[in-house]
Parts: sequence; structure tokens; C-alpha cells
Amino acid sequence: MKTKPYYAIFTLCISFLVTFAVQAVEISVKLTDIDKKPVADLVVYLVPLEEQNLENLTPTSLMINQTDKKFNPYISVILKGMPVIFNNEDDITHQVYSTSTSNRFSFRIKSERTKSIEPLKNTGKILMGCNIHDWMSGYLLVLNTPLYTKTDHQGVAKFDVKQTGRYTLSVWHPQLLAENQTISQNINIQSSDIYNISLSNKLADIPNQENPESFDFLDDY
Repeated sequence: MKTKPYYAIFTLCISFLVTFAVQAVEISVKLTDIDKKPVADLVVYLVPLEEQNLENLTPTSLMINQTDKKFNPYISVILKGMPVIFNNEDDITHQVYSTSTSNRFSFRIKSERTKSIEPLKNTGKILMGCNIHDWMSGYLLVLNTPLYTKTDHQGVAKFDVKQTGRYTLSVWHPQLLAENQTISQNINIQSSDIYNISLSNKLADIPNQENPESFDFLDDY
């Protein structure tokens, strides 16, 4: 009889600890350039350094549009092994290809059609182009973590981290003037926090996404 109150307290403590362990914390990452201005469309991702369980965080498939003879968005990101769908919103055909040797694809996609490609099995950046409209370019970053997003117009990326612990925080952009276009730092996430990162250089210019000619003789393709 005397042990029952202690058993009840012990059970309550265990329940509290489990609830606390799985409670999500919100992490914000704010990116600014050398002029202290916010930088949008930077890929920000977290890679766990401990045995955090990320199995329940698998994102959905990715859709990349071709709109007005451009890849929309210019930068996309996906977890390795997840489906990628291309959606041609133009009234012309595109011949989409990748320059990656480890994630190679090439296909023709007609107007107002979609095309699914095989799940990408290797991590890394993929430069995409169009053999018909050679000024078109876009990037797809394949990661081995589901914890990724892009900065908004305020230069802010937000995460709901389900498990605390040590992570590598990385920032990537194809025009980032850094080794492998990436900057990284290790962080220890224990509670909600804001991480301010200031880029040491401005981004390089994004290649022109318009037809350089005054006319487009390939419109009929």
C-alpha cells in the first residue's frame, strides 16, 4: 500500500520526460548580406550529428514548373529518393536535361503535360537546362535530410525541430561565393532560438533567364 503513491509519482515523471523530449522547438535562421539586407531564396538545411530520428519527417514529392520559358522556381530542393515531377505550363515543348553525372536525366515534355522522373539516388546539386531554349537554367539540390527550407523575402528560414541535439546548419545557393556554394556551422539546439548569419559577400548575378535575341525562332517547336 505504501508503494502506490511513489509508483504514481514515478509514472508521472516518466510521462513528463517523454512529452518534453518530443516537444518541437522553433528555430529561425535570418540571412543578411554585407549591407545588412535580407537575402531571399537561400536553401537552409539541418543535418543531425546525433541519433535523432527523422523517419516521420519525410516530405512530399516536388514539382518544378516550366513557366514563360523559365524554371519555376529557379532553385528547388528535395530529399534523396523522393519523386520529382516537371510541369510544363508553356504552350511550347521543352527538352529538359541535367548536367549532373550522378543524377542524369533528359526528356522532352510537351505543352501542358507533366513528367515524373526516377527518384534521385545521389545527393548534390543538379544544374538543369533546356536543349531547345538554351538560356533556361535552374538548380535542384538533393539532400540526405528532410529538414530543409528556403529563406523568405525577409531572409528568414524557419524549422520546427522535433528532437533537440546537435546539428550542422548549412546554407546553399548556386550564386553563393563560397566553397561548394555552401557555408556551414555546428549548432546545439536545446530550445527555440534565432540564428543570425551575415554573408561575407554578395551573391553572384543569376544568369539571364530571357531570350537574348529580339525574336525567338524556336517558338514553333
